[in-house]
Amino acid sequence: MPVAAQATNEASDVMCSSGLGPVITLAFGMITLGMILLSAFRGAIAINKIGSARSDKKKEGREALKGAIITFLGAWFFPLFAVVIDKAGVSTLSCVNFANIM
Repeated sequence: MPVAAQATNEASDVMCSSGLGPVITLAFGMITLGMILLSAFRGAIAINKIGSARSDKKKEGREALKGAIITFLGAWFFPLFAVVIDKAGVSTLSCVNFANIM
């Protein structure tokens, strides 16, 4: 077995047996959920500003809406990163048994 593959297997065993894999998965999920909620909040404020009669407020609203969209798109970095780590062989998502959650 190559050294890199052996190290990856050992890292996966440590992640699952120590409980670090599920903690990382939970942290990434909470960060993602928080960023989605933040983007919704920022979007609501932006839409409120866009509805203003003043043109400077409308401009601020459009800029805030761009920020909300960027925040929403950036929220998906964390779950994608967790999947990439898992596919690379370091178990994070595969440690969690989602059948027991529901």
